[in-house]
Amino acid sequence: MPASNYAAAPNDIENQIKPLETSLHEELVCLSPLSSSCCINRVPYHIRVKNEQAYTPKVVSIGPLHHGNDAFKAMEEHKKRYLSDYLDRTKVRVEDYIKRIRQQEARLRDCYAETIELSRDEFVRMVAVDAAFLIELLIRFEKKDFQRDGDRLFGNPNLFYDVRPDLFLLENQLPFFILENVFDLYTRGIEGVVHSRRATNELLVEICTNFIFALVGGGPSKKEHCLALIRGTDMTRLQHFVDLIYIVCRQPFGARSRGKPESLTIPTITELHHAGVEFKTTPNKTKLFDLGIEFSFSDGVLTIPNFVLNLTMGDITLNMIAYEQCYVPTLYLSDCVTLIKDLVRTPGDVELLVDKGVVTNLFSTNEMASTLINDLAQGVRFNTADFIYATLCNDLNKYCRMRRHKWMATLRQDYFNTPWTTISVVAAAFVIILTSDCVMSNSRPS
Repeated sequence: MPASNYAAAPNDIENQIKPLETSLHEELVCLSPLSSSCCINRVPYHIRVKNEQAYTPKVVSIGPLHHGNDAFKAMEEHKKRYLSDYLDRTKVRVEDYIKRIRQQEARLRDCYAETIELSRDEFVRMVAVDAAFLIELLIRFEKKDFQRDGDRLFGNPNLFYDVRPDLFLLENQLPFFILENVFDLYTRGIEGVVHSRRATNELLVEICTNFIFALVGGGPSKKEHCLALIRGTDMTRLQHFVDLIYIVCRQPFGARSRGKPESLTIPTITELHHAGVEFKTTPNKTKLFDLGIEFSFSDGVLTIPNFVLNLTMGDITLNMIAYEQCYVPTLYLSDCVTLIKDLVRTPGDVELLVDKGVVTNLFSTNEMASTLINDLAQGVRFNTADFIYATLCNDLNKYCRMRRHKWMATLRQDYFNTPWTTISVVAAAFVIILTSDCVMSNSRPS
C-alpha cells in the first residue's frame, strides 16, 4: 500500500503542474513586445511620494491613465461638445474621423509604458474625444473669433485657468503625432491647405508655444527666441506637451563639460554671502520660463539668471524632471535642481536671493519658496561622476576655503555696510592715529 501511494505521487504532482504550466505559458505568449515608442508613464513612486498632487490632474483627464475617474466627469461633456464643434468646423464625418484614429491604435498604445486595459472601441473613443478637444482648445485660444457664445471654458476664466496646468502633466498626455493628425484635418477643412508633415508640425508647435507662454509668462522677444530654438530642433520627433517644454528649457545648456565634483556638498547662499561672494543676475532671455539653469562664477561673483518661484512653475518643472528621469539619458534639469537645492536650503537663502533681485518669489513667505525648491529635488537621482555643475561646485568650495575672503567679507558686511558705519570706522581710525601720534610726541625727550 505504501508503495502504490509512493508510485502515485509523481502523477498527482504532474496533474497539479499541468494547469499551472498551461496558464503561465499563455501569460508569457500574451506579453506584448516592448516598444521603443514608449514616452508616457505613471510617475515613479520614489519621485511622486512626497508631492502626489503635482503629478495628478485636478479638472480634466487626457489620455488613458486617468480616464474614467469620476472626478473628471464634469469635463467629459465639455470635451464632447468641443469634438462636435471640431467635426462641424472641419466638415469631417464621424465615421471618417473614427477610422483615422483607429488606424493609429497600435502605435498609440505603444506610447504608454503600461498595458491599457480598455477595449479597442473604448480606447479609440477616448483618443478621438481628447485629441479633438485639445486641438479645438488650442485653435480657440489662438483665434478668438472661433470662441462661441456660452463656451464654458473661455467664458469662465477660473475653469480655463484650472484646465491649463492639467495639460502639462506627464501622466495626462496624448502622443503629439495624433494631435498632428487631427490638426491636419483642421488645416484641410478650414484653411483648405494641404501641408507637408513638417509644415503641419511647425504650425502646431507654434500654436502650442503661444498657449504655453500664456500659462508661464514671457514677453514677445522671449517667445520669438524660444520659437527660433524650436525651429532649430527636429520637432517631428516631438513626444508630447511635456517634451515640448523640456526641449526648450534644456536649450541653454549647450555643450558643457561634465565631471565628478571634488565634494558632494557645497556652501549655501548664506554661507557664500558670509565668504564674500557677490550675487548678480542676468535677464532670462533663452528659456521658456524662468528656471535659473545658467550659472557662472568668476572673481567672487556668482551670476544666476532671474527665476520665478510659484506653484505653476513648480508643478511644470516637477513633471519635466519626472520625464527626464524616465526617458532622457543625459540629465540636465535633474542636475540643475540638485544644485539649486544645495544652494537654497533655508528661507534665509531665499531672502538673500530676493534682496539681490535673483529670485522673484510669488509665494506669501520665503519658507514656502524654500519648501518648493527642496521638493523639486525630491527623489531625483543624478550621476555624481557626470555632473554638469562639477566645475562650478569645485570653484565655490575652493573660494570659501580661503580665509582672507571671509575676513574681507566680515569687514565689509559688519564695518562698511552703510555710509554711517564707514564714517564711524574711519573716524575711529583717525582718532587712534592722532592719539598714537600725540603719545609718541609726548614720549620724545625735550
